[in-house]
Amino acid sequence: MTTMIEVTLLRVRLEKAERERDEARRELGEILAIIHRDGGHHTGKHGISKSVADAHATWADVVRERDEAHALIDKVDDELAKALGEGWFDGIGLHEGVRRLARKAAARARR
Repeated sequence: MTTMIEVTLLRVRLEKAERERDEARRELGEILAIIHRDGGHHTGKHGISKSVADAHATWADVVRERDEAHALIDKVDDELAKALGEGWFDGIGLHEGVRRLARKAAARARR
């Protein structure tokens, strides 16, 4: 037989678990709003499950774009080192030379 004290303790534990669940939902909603950059509209429209799946895809795109940017920077670094070694900047100035190399490396990266 369950006593009043046990029932009260169970209610207290249930209320605490509900508060923790609600807080976790709020925090998840905030994270999703940051990822989707929309203040929570995407999650509100599509629900948490779809929003989480879309957040995974968004994150994968961010990581891919970051990796592409790092690869482009590496190409520019390589081209710059090569150009400096060959005297490529003679007569055009460093700033213009770097711009030309960046365009050249970007074109190669897109191939």
